[in-house]
Amino acid sequence: MDIAVDKPRHPHAFSRPPSRSRLLRSLHGCLAERIAWETVPVAAPVIDLSPRKGALSRALISRGVREENLVLVDRDNERVSFLRGRHPAARILCVEATQIATRRDVSFGRRAGVVVSRLALARMAEHQVAGFLDDVFQHLLHEDGALYQITSLPRCPVAPAVLQRLGLYAERVAWVFWHLPPVAIYRINRPWLWSRLRL
Repeated sequence: MDIAVDKPRHPHAFSRPPSRSRLLRSLHGCLAERIAWETVPVAAPVIDLSPRKGALSRALISRGVREENLVLVDRDNERVSFLRGRHPAARILCVEATQIATRRDVSFGRRAGVVVSRLALARMAEHQVAGFLDDVFQHLLHEDGALYQITSLPRCPVAPAVLQRLGLYAERVAWVFWHLPPVAIYRINRPWLWSRLRL
């Protein structure tokens, strides 16, 4: 079931455009709730491939994810320096997100419970998307882990043929309609686990 985020609280709510900070809090809060539910009980690492200024990281920490279980990946040296100052206990890597699986020191020798991606997968060739997903599920995530993909598209940015080829299942778990443009969050995982979690 989709999660509707940040509904108006009174009849005049639509007359005041929400601030950008409020929109981002809606997105990060919604995503953090999902991720914390999966990772906090087992203390599994969380890898964020697009941490920007760490807003999602702060939302995760406020919901019980330990800072030392965060792995933040960015190719921009300035943002990496900023993140290292803001989250000293986290692992911060300066590397291209699509090449992260080649690093052997990603998550302290443990498989991650969740990988978060904002990569523009729809702009990539199918073989590149397939290679990225294969790396994530083969080298980064443990067997019951999941990739959370954020997209502004009205559909999953991964083609059904690619999902089928890799034995993966994608479901939209949230729709942040206050965000401009509206943003969807898709959970991609191995389908046998998803069916087990729903029992």
